[in-house]
Parts: sequence; structure tokens; C-alpha cells
Amino acid sequence: MRPNDSRAYGLFAELLLEVAEAPGAGRAEFSQAYSALETAVRRDPDNLYLRQRLAQFQIFINRPGDAREHLIVLRERVSSPDGDAGNASGVDENGSDADDSKRLLSAGEIDVLLARALIGTGRFDEAAEVLAERIAYDRSARGFRVPVEEATKGNTDAYILLAALLDDELRATSEADAVLDRLVEVNADDARAWLAMRGWHAQRGDMAAATEDVRRAIEVAPDDLETLLAEFELKLAQQAFADAQAAAAKAAKLFPNEERVVRAEAMLALRQGDRQQAITLLESGLTRMPGRVALLMMLADTQLQVGDVASSETTVEELTKLVGGSNPAVGLLTARVNMAQQKWLEARQLLEAVRPQANPNSDTTRQIDLYLGQCYEKLGQFDRQLEANQRVLSGAPNSVAARIGAAAALAASGRKDQALAEYEVIFDAMAPEDVSAFAQLWNPLLQLRIDRQMTKPSAERSWTDVDALVELLGASPRINDAQIAIIRADVMVRKEQGGEAVSLLREALGKDPASQPLLGALITLALRFEGVDAAKAILEEAPAESRKTAAVMTLEASVAARDTADSGVAALAELETRVGELPTVEQPAVINSIASAYGALGRPDDAVRAYRSLLERAPDNLATWDALFRLAEQRGNIELAEEASRSIARLAGDNSAEAKVAEAATLMLKTRLAAAARAADGRGSGPRRIGKRCAAEDSGPTDRSRNRAKKLGRGSAPFCRCRPCGTGSRDRDQPTQAGRSTGSGQHPRHPPHGVTAARSRPHRGSRGSDGSAPA
Repeated sequence: MRPNDSRAYGLFAELLLEVAEAPGAGRAEFSQAYSALETAVRRDPDNLYLRQRLAQFQIFINRPGDAREHLIVLRERVSSPDGDAGNASGVDENGSDADDSKRLLSAGEIDVLLARALIGTGRFDEAAEVLAERIAYDRSARGFRVPVEEATKGNTDAYILLAALLDDELRATSEADAVLDRLVEVNADDARAWLAMRGWHAQRGDMAAATEDVRRAIEVAPDDLETLLAEFELKLAQQAFADAQAAAAKAAKLFPNEERVVRAEAMLALRQGDRQQAITLLESGLTRMPGRVALLMMLADTQLQVGDVASSETTVEELTKLVGGSNPAVGLLTARVNMAQQKWLEARQLLEAVRPQANPNSDTTRQIDLYLGQCYEKLGQFDRQLEANQRVLSGAPNSVAARIGAAAALAASGRKDQALAEYEVIFDAMAPEDVSAFAQLWNPLLQLRIDRQMTKPSAERSWTDVDALVELLGASPRINDAQIAIIRADVMVRKEQGGEAVSLLREALGKDPASQPLLGALITLALRFEGVDAAKAILEEAPAESRKTAAVMTLEASVAARDTADSGVAALAELETRVGELPTVEQPAVINSIASAYGALGRPDDAVRAYRSLLERAPDNLATWDALFRLAEQRGNIELAEEASRSIARLAGDNSAEAKVAEAATLMLKTRLAAAARAADGRGSGPRRIGKRCAAEDSGPTDRSRNRAKKLGRGSAPFCRCRPCGTGSRDRDQPTQAGRSTGSGQHPRHPPHGVTAARSRPHRGSRGSDGSAPA
């Protein structure tokens, strides 16, 4: 590009603007486009088209004061005797339109933009005067200066914006009504006027009036694209799916290559629960219109919804080639692919990297925060999970997903009373028939209601609200017989009716022997109440196909952990030979359970070997390194502890809470072993003196290390100290796809201590009446 070639630089600025206007573009793209447009206008101040685009972009990125200056220039030039004089890039040398998409705005359109800029700077009266002048409205007389038959048609946006300004800011509702009446009187045969009225009424919740507006628009222009899309949106909102389908089909016939029509058809399929049909429609649209970013993004999202991770990965790669990896929306999709592959740390790091690039007030930023919350949950960073969801709520206080995420963070961090209060608020705001659709609501709500009763003495417990929720779920067609049996058994265990719970599950499994959730729940309860032999017998009677699943293999490891040493080790060795038959993404959960079981059976070397086999598959799995670190602590293995500590720091960050806690714990381990070594060397003359010497010499460093660990541990993942499997691994070692029901509500990664197959997440710290972890 030649230094003084203003035209070439203007074209360059337009290209950058196209990138900035692409779906999901972020701050970097906005900044580059804005800088280039400003420079282009400064180099060629007579290029009115570039000045117009700069003003429009400034309003879009909320810089109304800067836009106002350019719009005043445009207004003067357009209204000058020479009309649209000046060097507009959309006009060729002969004065004819070179590209209609690059036309200069009309005087009326410029007035509307100028009014928006004035509103953005708080100059409401000035904005009202600009708009009133455009439609010949006299504010002082509260009337129009010309009769209806002499009024100029069009100016729809000016009418609507003036009415909104009068109603919302100037508290002149009667004037606003008069302006709207005038709009449809002057433009009764213009469908866009009726569609503008529909938008006005819909924003104010008057759906009856909005429906009438759409009907009038259809009368005026039945084959207009905007009219058909408005009808579709209205019918979809009313859940009149047949009428919505008819509107979409007509639009598709008249406008087969219109991107918005394809998206409308796909949206209808999604609303009806047919995700595969949505994928087919989107793929067909992309065949006719390849490279459409919005269609590709919708396709990738839908592919992730159906669990087609491989296809979504391919779609995201195509998106990355089109708009670049820095696009926040593309980064979000890439992170979601990582989450589907259970790469929680990679997903968190990517989301944290792209978040600053997104528009802070955009839906993309809210989605990033929601998914960040899920990553923090899986990584055990519950304070950060709470912060992420609270950021969403600050901009969208009615977000159900964010409220559920915040409540989950409170529960996981031990603030159960606050969590229960949050879940109850969400529950009360939801229609009873809709509750069963949100397992991430009713699952923890049920468990917290139970936990609240378990904190009371037996004689004071009241199960009314627990039983009421169970009955509500049992009456829902969304909850199948297997699920409700598991839920009822869970409650029975809490009511100290363990035997009845086992019988209930045996009966339910007899009716549905292929149900893996029922099988898992029964094995878990049998292991607890009837012993290892009963659990082994159930496993032996299970269908062969069931034993080829990750969920049942995980339970086999838990049973082996409770068996005799020889028998348990043999079972684990046999189980290791079958792990390779599972899909790659499911293998880590089973291997982790095998490693835990080896630890419980007093085979630490085998546990380390199993964990290292996990690291061969995923060397950057933070949860595995954490489990190895806990095992090293128990064994007093300094070398392994230091190796794991270094890896934790590498993956979580040198200054992360996880790294600092591991560092402090390693220091404590060294101090403890040094004290033991000094005692073994015979320093002192007996147990009493050795004890005093150790206390005098070593209590200082040990206490400092312990205090440091406690201090640094605040806000980090709390460790699971119950060590049910003998490894002391964190609950975050068992990630699931956050926010997604497994069908039965069963936690798919880690078998609970009781009938927690009905849970989406085990709650730390709760205990049953017998002192064990809750069912």
C-alpha cells in the first residue's frame, strides 16, 4: 500500500470493519477497525461514506459523543445545495451507484443516527427536537404542523425513536401515543411501519397488540422477508409450532439462500427437541451458502449439544480459518470442545484468555463466564466459580443458569444454608411442571433439603418438604421409573431404612434389568448394607453388556477396594485388561478408580503405576497430579511429592492457590520426615526426650508450614479428607459435563458412598445417621 494512497487505505479500513462486524468479534477486532477508520477519515475527510461508517461504528461501540461530531458534518453536507456532494466511495466517476450496499444514508436516516448519538450523551431534548423536525411535529403545540394527507411517508425509525424518547425519558406518554398513531396513519400501507409497532409493543409486554401489528404487516406485504420472519418469531414465542413452521417454509421457498431463514428453521427444530434435524438444515444451508460464520457457529453449538465432539471440532477448525482464533465466540466454542473431552484446565485457560477480548456487555461474555464457572467447579475452585456466576448475574439477574451455578459454588464450598436459600428462590420462581427439566436444580435441592434434616436430632426431623419434592418428580413424565426408584431409595437410606431401600432397588432392577443406573445404585447400597459378597453377586448376575460400561467398571473397582487383598488385587488386574475396550474419553474415570482401589488395598506402587498410566494418556491432567501428590504425602515419598508439586505449579500457575498449597505441604512433609530421621538416628535418650527434642526443634517450622498451607488454601479447592478409597483425592478428580443430566441423575464418574446415583454432585461434609457419608 502506497503511503499516500487514501483510497487504498479506505478499502483496507472497510475490510477491517467487516471483520469487526462478524459474529463474535471482540475488542481486538473493534480496536483495529476503529483505528483504521479514524485514520482513513483523517486522510480523506471528504469521503462521506467512510465518515458515515465511522459514525455508525462509534455508536455501535458506545462512543456517541465522537459519532455526534461526524453526524453533524454529514447532516450539513447532505442538506447542502449540492446534496450528497463529496467523495463517497460507493459512487463511481459517472455518479451512478457502484455498490448499493455502500450508499450514503438519506437525510432522515442521518437524523435518526444523530438523535441516537444525542441520547447516548444525555441530550434528550436536543434529540427530540431533531426527530420532531424530521416528522413535522411541534412539541410546544403538541401537534403536527401538516395534515396527514400532506405528511411525507416513511421516517418510520424517526417516529419510533421519538415515541420511545418521549415515553421513557421525557415522561410525555400522551405525546408518544400521538406520534405512534400518526406513524400508522401516514404509513398504513407500509409493512415496516407495522413491524416497528410490533417491536414497540413487544418490548412493553403487550403481546396482543404485537400480534395485531404482525397481522397488519402480513396484510400489506405477505411475501416480504421481514414480515415472514416477524410472523415466525411471534408464532415461535407463542409455541404455535405448526404456524411457525408454515411461515419458515414459505420464507425458505421464496428466499432459499437467505441465511436468517436457515437459522429460523434450525431454531424451530431445536425448540421442538429435534437436534439432528437442526444439524441437517444447517449443513444443507452451508452447502448452498458456504463459509457463513453465523451458520457455522450455530452448527458447532448444536453438534456439541448432541455430543458429536469430532464433528464440532471440525466445524470449529473451519470457523478458525475464516475469522481467526482470537474471535471470542470461536474461542468459546473451542473451549467447549475441550470441556466435552474433559480437558477442564485447557478449557479454563482458553476461556480466561479470550474473555478480555469480548465485549463486556455482550452475550458472548456471559456465556464465557457461565462455562468458566463449570470449569472452576470441575477443578475445585469454588470461590472462582461463585465469582464467575455472580458476574453473569450482575448483567442478567434473571439468568437461571447463573443462579444455579452460584448456588452450586456455595454448596461445594460448604456454605450449605446459603446454597439452599438460593436453590429455594429458583425453585419458587419456576412453574412446578418445569422443575423436573432441570436436574441441576432438583438434584442439589433435594440433597440440601435432606442434609438440613440430617443435622437435626432424629426426633426433630421432618421429611415433609423432601417427600413433597420426591412426589413432584415422581409425577413428571420426564423422570422415568428407574430414576424415581433411585431417588426414593436415597431418601429411605437417610430415614434409616437401608434394608427397605435395597429391596426397592432389587425390585426395580428386576423390572428393568438393563438399567445401568439401577444396577449401579443397587451395587452401591448392597456394598454398604450387605457387604462385599452381596455386591459381587449382583455384579456376576449383571448382563455382560453392562459390565462393558465405564459406570459399572468404576463400581467394580469400588467393590474390589472393599474385598480381601488377594481377591481385590486380582479383580483390579482383570479390570485393567478391559479398560482399553472403552472409548478414550471414558477410560480416565475407570483408571482413576482402579488407582484409588489399589491404594485402599495397601498397594501404593500399583496405585502410582495406574496414575502414571493416566498421565501417559493425558500428561497435563491436573487432577491426576494432585492424586499422585496426595499418595506421595501418605507414603512419605519426597521425590514423588516434589515431582507432583512441580507439575501442579506448571499446570495451575506458580502463583496459584493449588501450587502454593502443594509447596507448603511438601515443606511440611520434609520437616516431618527430618524429625523422624533424627529420632531414628538416636538423638536423645529415650521416648520422652526424643518427643521433647522434636517438639522443641521442629514445631516451629512445622507450624509455620501448616499455617502457610491454611492461609494459602483459602479460596482453593478443599481436599477430601475422608479418603474412602485410600488416596485422599479431591472430589474434583471426578469431573462430569457440567449442567447436564445423565438421564438418571447419576454422577457418572465416581460411585458415591450411598445411593447418590440420584445426585448430580456429592456434597462434602454431610454424614448419615450412622456417621458414614450420606446415601
